[in-house]
Amino acid sequence: MLFHLSHANDVDQAWASSRTREELDQVVEPFVQAKRQTGQWTQEDEAGYQLYRQETDPKKRTFRVWYLIANPRGLPKEFVQKELEFRWKLFPEKKEEPK
Repeated sequence: MLFHLSHANDVDQAWASSRTREELDQVVEPFVQAKRQTGQWTQEDEAGYQLYRQETDPKKRTFRVWYLIANPRGLPKEFVQKELEFRWKLFPEKKEEPK
């Protein structure tokens, strides 16, 4: 989870921790199916998916979803939009503090 550690300050920790398995399944499963159907599913994807399925920590499970849905190249536009929406929630833009 190097990514998790290196981006800890950029993440909405409360949002990541509050995602339920059911919510995350609704996000990740269409990506898994689409990648498998289009031949984009790799051994690395399968290993990440198995780790996601076994993960018990909600925050880490949320990060594993991010790994699985990132870079939806070659998938229909709705997948790109879903990936962006997930990313914007996980990594909200920080507002600059007034000087």
